This record gives sequence, C-alpha cells and structure tokens, in this order.
Amino acid sequence: MNPKIFIPLIFIFLGIGYLGYNVFLASQTIPEIQYGQDKCDNCGMVISEKKYSAIAYSINEERWVKFDDIGGLFIYIVKHDGKEKFKDIYVFDFNTGERVSAYDAYYVKGHPDKIWTPMSSGIIVFKSLADAESYASNVDGMVMTFEELYTWVYNNPEKVFQGMDMNMKM
Repeated sequence: MNPKIFIPLIFIFLGIGYLGYNVFLASQTIPEIQYGQDKCDNCGMVISEKKYSAIAYSINEERWVKFDDIGGLFIYIVKHDGKEKFKDIYVFDFNTGERVSAYDAYYVKGHPDKIWTPMSSGIIVFKSLADAESYASNVDGMVMTFEELYTWVYNNPEKVFQGMDMNMKM
C-alpha cells in the first residue's frame, strides 16, 4: 500500500473512533434535570419537582428522556417499544431526593386524592421497602416493584393518569 494513502486513512479511522467514543461517553453520563426548565418527554410540561421526576436513556432515540411524573415514565416506556429499549432508568426517592436505579426502587401507587403527583398518576418512589410500606399503609396504597408496575401499566395504560385526559390511546 502506498504510504501517501495509508497515513490519511489512519487519521480518518482515528477521527471516526474518537467521535464514536465521545458519543458512547455522552450516553453514559447521566445529565442533571434542570428543574423549572426541562420539559417532560411524555406530556411536555416543565419538570418542577425532583421527588416526582425520572430520567432514562432511550436506546432508539439515542438520548436521555426526562419526566415530571413516574406515570409518564412508564407510559413512555410502554409507548416506545418497551423496557428493553431503555437503559439506565433512574427515579428519585420521595423522602430524600436521592437518585435510585428504577429497577431497585419501590413504587407506591395510590389514588391521586391521597398521593398527589404532577399528572395525577398517584405513583411515588422509595429506595427503601420499609419506607414504601409505611407510606403505603397511611394512604391505602400498594407497593410495587419496577416489574410489577411496568406490567400493570402495560396492561392498563388508560388507568395511569386517573381523572386526566393524558392517557395513552392504544
């Protein structure tokens, strides 16, 4: 091979590798939600409170998607080809605001008259099972895991946003 062609090819491949690596790193860095500025990818409302919000990386869209209500997160996941098309899904503990992997969290689902959330899903998150059970017992709520809540939303999308016209049409 002619060295005059070989050297530019090396730089082209290095450049492509560098760009690919940067795209990979960008998908691995968890961005902060800019409360009061970022909009929910499900409903378009401004995200204002950490304790109800969530963030996930959409493999199909190759970007982070953000939510103002846990119900919106689950509806969006169902509407966009299921949980296998998302990675690094995070929610925030209702009491502490600590970021928690959605798969390790416990969800309390109750009537929105007893559990207020921005879109009336009545779903909040706890890192601790004991905290979730304690809260649920005070509001006649139900404690669920990620898999249980995902299955419920998948089978009942019209019931997620109780009393609002924000449900997914199937």
